[in-house]
Amino acid sequence: MNLLEQILVANDYELVSDPGLITGVRPDGTRLSMLRWFNTKHAEAVLIPRNYVVVCGIGARWRLPTVEWERFLPVDEQTPRKTADIIAEFNEVFAPLLDGSEDEGAAILSAYGDRYDMNAVLDRSARAAGLRTSSFMGRKKPVHAPSGTEYRVYGDGDRLIATRHTSDAESSMTLPGRDWDDVTNWLRETVV
Repeated sequence: MNLLEQILVANDYELVSDPGLITGVRPDGTRLSMLRWFNTKHAEAVLIPRNYVVVCGIGARWRLPTVEWERFLPVDEQTPRKTADIIAEFNEVFAPLLDGSEDEGAAILSAYGDRYDMNAVLDRSARAAGLRTSSFMGRKKPVHAPSGTEYRVYGDGDRLIATRHTSDAESSMTLPGRDWDDVTNWLRETVV
């Protein structure tokens, strides 16, 4: 069994066919679905783990990093975690919430901060800073400042970079020791 199947079976789910997902159903009809996600270039650009399990349930979609990760850790420093450690973290954090209400579970997971929050990405800070995006952010995706000026905004190693489209004007901030509020404030001041 793969990692996701092991987690589901260990938590009393019977595996069922569900294209694109690994899904389990309990006798009471409760479903839990998961998938593995990885994309190093995109992860670096939007400041998220480069590899994680997406847990679909408990009131929303959540992520469980399968690499060593903390906020703004460069992707080349995100080393793979042992399967036993991933399972242990699922059992410690997610498993106790599987029998409760989805609203209570979502509130508890939200209290952990951005480790499990699928929305803790650069896009959220960009929107909070008043920037407009046409889709998920990335190195080549345009971001529009409130003035209408087009930029490219993305993570690169331990820096966040903002480049004005059609010019060489580039600004950057170092990320270690920062939080999402710092990113939002920097974007408000820089991408104008």
